[in-house]
Amino acid sequence: MSAELDELKEEVARLRAELEGLRDARPGVEPDLACRSVTLVGEDGGKRAVLAAGEEGGLLHLYGQDGRLRAGIGIGESGGFVTVLNHEGQLQVAMGGDPEGGILIIYGRGGETLASVKAEEEGGIIRVYAHQDSAMVSLEADGDGGLVAICGRDGEQRATLEADGENGALVLCGRDGPGISLEVDEDGGLAAVFGTDGEVRASISAGEEGGTVDVFGPEGVLRASMSVEPLGGVFAVTGTDGEFRASIGVDEAGGALVVGGADGEVRAAMVVTPEGGRFEAYDNEGEEVAALP
Repeated sequence: MSAELDELKEEVARLRAELEGLRDARPGVEPDLACRSVTLVGEDGGKRAVLAAGEEGGLLHLYGQDGRLRAGIGIGESGGFVTVLNHEGQLQVAMGGDPEGGILIIYGRGGETLASVKAEEEGGIIRVYAHQDSAMVSLEADGDGGLVAICGRDGEQRATLEADGENGALVLCGRDGPGISLEVDEDGGLAAVFGTDGEVRASISAGEEGGTVDVFGPEGVLRASMSVEPLGGVFAVTGTDGEFRASIGVDEAGGALVVGGADGEVRAAMVVTPEGGRFEAYDNEGEEVAALP
């Protein structure tokens, strides 16, 4: 009888412990629940979250204490999206994706776009904005190359960098237009400096066989030029009218110095070769008036 009483006491203790556990459990909790939608509320009865399912996917909404929507997540057959809103209900972040790629957009307090990222199978685009519809920085890339562009607050382009499998280009701009440009390809490169009027003031080109430097005056008039090749080089200057004034050239056979008049015609020339040298002078008619030796 004593053994049976002990067993009964143990059973009562077990049932009492189980009852205490049930009392501690939150009311309405089910071990397994199947439904089309679930709404979670706070202690004040306010809606905090909604989870819903449809034929093609599901949707999750999260709410703040004021009852306003703060975030949303949706999943469908072709992709999904995520949205984040501020306390005023304005969209702050939007992100979506599908089998072809995805996009991320960040908004300011006024609803203007601050930054965007887009990615696809062939490449992607990143843009950062100073104000609506005016990108300050843009980065684009695809299978062939890429492009970086930087703009001022006025929306005008200030710098661009572009490259592909064979070529590259860099352009720096001021408020009045291009300032410096640099282009490079498999054959060499070209650099140019522009004036405020948009005209080229200087250029430098280089290739396998040598290079050239040109300096220009107003209205694009060539004022000085220097070219270099494997066997020598030439330096020449002109007047404000673009007419020839002087040049000096050298190669493996020697060198020559030539001076011109106001009309661009040769007035004097000095040539030096391995065999010796010669000096010649000419008048306005181009007739030789002196020669040494």
